[in-house]
Amino acid sequence: MQFVESRLIKRDQFSSKYFHFIDPIGLALFKNSQKNTSNTFREITENEARILTRSFIVIAERPFAEEDPIAGSNEHRKIVIESLVRLFGN
Repeated sequence: MQFVESRLIKRDQFSSKYFHFIDPIGLALFKNSQKNTSNTFREITENEARILTRSFIVIAERPFAEEDPIAGSNEHRKIVIESLVRLFGN
């Protein structure tokens, strides 16, 4: 993660487009929320899905980029999963 981040910073000078790589996942989550027959997703707009997905990626990747000891641990996985459910779940 640190290597990827350092390459992006050098290439883009940490542009505002850094988090755009996750947008297709946000769009997929939005589309699934529109087909929500199992009451799994709460109602969200496309813009909300995009912003929430970008926020979520920080929860998942920052500990790796910062060499935080929690990165990849069971506790980190639990935090990541629970955060995703809180952001998108019903």
